[in-house]
Amino acid sequence: MAAKLYIKPELKELNHIHMGRRIRSQRELLSMTREDLAFATDLSPKFIAEVEYGNKGIALDNLYKISQVLEVSCDYLIAGAYTGVELDEHVAKIAEDVIEPMVDFSQEEVKFIESVTNSYKNLRKKLGIPEKLPPIKK
Repeated sequence: MAAKLYIKPELKELNHIHMGRRIRSQRELLSMTREDLAFATDLSPKFIAEVEYGNKGIALDNLYKISQVLEVSCDYLIAGAYTGVELDEHVAKIAEDVIEPMVDFSQEEVKFIESVTNSYKNLRKKLGIPEKLPPIKK
């Protein structure tokens, strides 16, 4: 029997800094402090800070706890993608083009974006524009 040739796929490096930023961003989006997240996951606030800054790796069980408390998938926290979740193309595009760049935003910038979004929703209501519009086609 001939040996089977295995071609090694190109693997991406795990970026701890980006993962930490996604954790921090989601935590802040939920208006949680590091202490809140630490308490909910039985981890220390110092450890949460080290993970958020990308200075420390994290065990899978602890990442899973964090993902549950932050209400996002581990897949999103690790890779910034929702590969394990079926999303329609429009929502996936929003996640990639709008949400992912916000990982680097400060808490004040995220709150500003939230206020702009709420103002836009209120304006649409006043003008009688339906909540759900068809997806933008390019």
